[in-house]
Amino acid sequence: MFREAGWRIVNDAPWREGAIEVTLDGYDPEHDLGYEYVAERERNTELSSSEQGRLRQHARILVLDACSGEELRAQAERFLQSLAASLGAEAASFSDPNPSPSQ
Repeated sequence: MFREAGWRIVNDAPWREGAIEVTLDGYDPEHDLGYEYVAERERNTELSSSEQGRLRQHARILVLDACSGEELRAQAERFLQSLAASLGAEAASFSDPNPSPSQ
């Protein structure tokens, strides 16, 4: 879904901001956008609950808790829509991976 939105995803990418240092499951370094999926067995192992809370506050990082595929897709779609609305013109530069040429 994120690649479909035009992100250039790097898997298992290191990311750091302030005291938070994590390996994100997906990250676009060019646009500083990413996501972290927290599987049931990973809760409070890779990230403490306070680190997860701080990471969730970062507007460009989506933290996904373990849930159904349908719910994951819905969360990702809401995140992408919110991101596009907040970024405006910047989002347009990567929302369409195959833009048509200007005339």
